[in-house]
Amino acid sequence: MLSMTPKTILDLSRNFMESRILLTGAELGLFDLLASKPLSAEELAAKIKGNLRALTIILDALAAQNITVEKRMVLLSEPIKQLGTYKVPIRVYKGVEPEITVEIAPEA
Repeated sequence: MLSMTPKTILDLSRNFMESRILLTGAELGLFDLLASKPLSAEELAAKIKGNLRALTIILDALAAQNITVEKRMVLLSEPIKQLGTYKVPIRVYKGVEPEITVEIAPEA
């Protein structure tokens, strides 16, 4: 059983907040909208018909999470073998699979 110390409670609440912010971004469709091209907060707010100030708070919270794409999240059907720019699907969590743009360039 988990010992409920003040630190444990604080850690649990922080973990919940981080997952809730990620889920909110997915529920609003932000990852899908940003998969094809960068958009400003104003453009995103217009597309989702949302409040700019509230959306900016969510975007700042998502950016603060420093989300890293790990190898196991990449959903490639076959390896990329040539230079170029590719749209690559990733699995953020079950049912959320936005595409990211990957550029394969020659070594400098």
